[in-house]
Amino acid sequence: MLSKHDINLIRNLRNRGFGITPISEHLSIPKTTVSNVVYNFTFQSVPFYYIDTANINLSSGRGNLSSDLVSFIRFYGNKICYKKLSEKYNISKSVFYSIIRNELYASIKPCNFDINIEDFKKENRENKVTLRGIYQKRDSVIDVASGVYIIQNKINEKCYVGSSYNIRKRLAWHFNLLDKKSHPNNILQAAINKYGLDNFSFIPIANCPKEYNHKLEQHIKDRSSFNSRYNIAINCEKPQFEMKLSEESKYLISKANKGKVWTDEQKERLKYALKKNKEHDVNYFKKRSINFGNPRKGENNPNSKLSDDERINIINMINSGCSLKHIKNNFPNISMQLLSAVKNGKTWKNLQYLITK
Repeated sequence: MLSKHDINLIRNLRNRGFGITPISEHLSIPKTTVSNVVYNFTFQSVPFYYIDTANINLSSGRGNLSSDLVSFIRFYGNKICYKKLSEKYNISKSVFYSIIRNELYASIKPCNFDINIEDFKKENRENKVTLRGIYQKRDSVIDVASGVYIIQNKINEKCYVGSSYNIRKRLAWHFNLLDKKSHPNNILQAAINKYGLDNFSFIPIANCPKEYNHKLEQHIKDRSSFNSRYNIAINCEKPQFEMKLSEESKYLISKANKGKVWTDEQKERLKYALKKNKEHDVNYFKKRSINFGNPRKGENNPNSKLSDDERINIINMINSGCSLKHIKNNFPNISMQLLSAVKNGKTWKNLQYLITK
């Protein structure tokens, strides 16, 4: 049990700016006990009184901060780079922020000091691109409702056209993946890498009922002035895994490979890959994406109640606008909570890119 003298000795040493560790070592009191006294978790009923600690010099070399330094820290606060200040004055991080919060040296007010802020000023960081900075909201469009949006290149005016049940959430999803360089659309990601996010605009352009999202998206891609060169799928109604190449794409691929000489090894690998693809059904690539990199995912998990085909069917039903109750009737083994979590993106995260909400 600490005496009143020990409690107030801890408080007075702390007020001088000493850290918890040197106080604990000097008084041979556990750190947790010193911390509880310092932050007033215990012994609140013990009144504070002043103890002269001028003759006590702890081994840390900290404490006895000058009024100039305390005034300087309190005046500039978070504009100061702590690392630079610590190198010169050997001040702990906890003491630095305690002074800013007015928990230490409360009697010293910001006043005149002879320390130059330029020596300790934080370095200016490059302005990071944010969604708010490149988001162009239109008053005529409700961006928290369903509708169509574009991601447009300001330099060449090429764009990606998409639709969603919630435009703002979908654009935020695009932005986060593009910023992390992990977007599933490699054409759009390559353009972002080349031109930079700050040269793109994220624009909601029209609202429509959920069931007409894909139709309006297709209409805008085919008949509007938007140059949708960053879209992969030709038909919005079909998943990108079942798309067919346009004649222009076929020509470009043919031109790139014209005159190319294939080695015997490359021919065998291509032959094997084509043979394997023919052996699988149309959902082969979807199934592979479910289990890729984790042999215990999907139907391979011994605790799984659903096959990969059933998971894909549930995703397709969510995309088509079916109610959760209707989906539950078709899949009685799963709960409404799970279906709601899937729809809101809280589970089956490896399949969220298939959901077009």
